[in-house]
Amino acid sequence: MGKKRVSDGLTIGYEWETLLLDKYGLPLKFDEIEHFIAKVRKEIPRSRTGTDWVPGLDRALYEIRSGILRNRNELEDRTKKTVETTLKLAKEENYRFLPLGSFPPVGSAIGFHIHTGSWEKTEGLQEIVNSIFPYVSCFAALSVNSPFWGINPTIPPFGVKSYRLKSHAQLMSVPMYSKPELSNIGWEADITLKFYSHPTIELRICDAPLSMTLVSELTAFVSSFIAESIKYPGTFSKQRFIEGIDNRIRAMRYGLQALFLWESKEREVTDILKEMLEFANPTLKDLGYEKLPLIEKMLQKRQTQADFLSYLFENYNGDLYDFTNYLASSLNLSEDPFDIYLEYAPLLQSENLMDINEYILSMVGNRTRYGSLYWVLYQTTEEFEKIIYELEKSKLINIEFDEEMGALFSKRSI
Repeated sequence: MGKKRVSDGLTIGYEWETLLLDKYGLPLKFDEIEHFIAKVRKEIPRSRTGTDWVPGLDRALYEIRSGILRNRNELEDRTKKTVETTLKLAKEENYRFLPLGSFPPVGSAIGFHIHTGSWEKTEGLQEIVNSIFPYVSCFAALSVNSPFWGINPTIPPFGVKSYRLKSHAQLMSVPMYSKPELSNIGWEADITLKFYSHPTIELRICDAPLSMTLVSELTAFVSSFIAESIKYPGTFSKQRFIEGIDNRIRAMRYGLQALFLWESKEREVTDILKEMLEFANPTLKDLGYEKLPLIEKMLQKRQTQADFLSYLFENYNGDLYDFTNYLASSLNLSEDPFDIYLEYAPLLQSENLMDINEYILSMVGNRTRYGSLYWVLYQTTEEFEKIIYELEKSKLINIEFDEEMGALFSKRSI
């Protein structure tokens, strides 16, 4: 790697997509959010907080942007200051603050993007991004926070802990490999070089956190892991890339209860994350962290924010619309209700290894098109077609070919 100018020390930061709801329980319109953001920026000089769009709705996200941070004090103080200011101003405007990985009544992907930097040029960084990719699904399992995705406002389809991840964040966070000598700058990959807007490595796979504490701890963990990976780079292999894509789906369904296929062996994701924490420890200490207490409790109990939300809904007498307004109105976010929940939450057991072939088979209908089925996994085309033709060989699906529509897949009657 050639010599290049870098920042004086590690820089970290995040973009935390959240919602502000109006009196009807809907995300704010763009003119309303822009007025609110102006008030936030007046209260917090040099605040980067801004807006983005809610996918699928003509409404606005409230995006808390940290700006450049260099240590624990800056990270936690800026996060706390912004949340407290947001809650105060929202009360004045009769708005409700709601940080979740989706807008429950209708879906819509709402994410948390973590930046690690800063560099003058990309030389040598794409190799690092590629080598980190297998670990991205572990961060996904830790951050799952979208167990509701509309469909039926009374009985949501329980069983998935991140519908945002299931939809690949509506194609705004997808698995991707770039050959270093042919790579270019994009924005939609799970982990990417974000040089067209920030000279950083950006992790995009995480659901937006409910917990203010998790915002800080997850930012520190991800950035420290990336920083240590730059010092001690791993290797990239086709097998690890394929496993990483399959493990995204396992993280999507089971969160921290997932078993991953890891270098051809079944492993609990919590054990892998513990090893990742140990690897990240030198940079965590440099940032000012001796421990990450919330994350450690999550790993100990295999509990995620999605489990917390499901627990609340199962004990709530109402539909998803009512429940969303309840969350926004009743949870004292400045006291971090998820951290309180973890104190009495039970230990969850690991699930069996999710069979990816069975998952693909469950998505086959009548004459399902190639593109529709491919989108389920976003796996390499070679691996995807290997799965499909294994299902045909096992007489579980029929394949027909149409010159205009291409391959069409149909589940066989039992």
